[in-house]
Amino acid sequence: MRRNLNGYLPIDQYGMIGNLRTAALVGMDGSIDFMCWPEFDSPSVFCRLLDKDKGGHFSITPTCDK
Repeated sequence: MRRNLNGYLPIDQYGMIGNLRTAALVGMDGSIDFMCWPEFDSPSVFCRLLDKDKGGHFSITPTCDK
């Protein structure tokens, strides 16, 4: 899944993972784009969902050999 020209995934391309204390939104491309830590009402650690340039994210992706 690729991001739109504006840099964001469509909202239907996210899934939620969590442990009953906190949760994260994970994109179909494997990137964690929104997560509050250590509780639901804590400040966000990753927030690319709202600001692609300053929000931050975490992803592990394969490298491309060209």
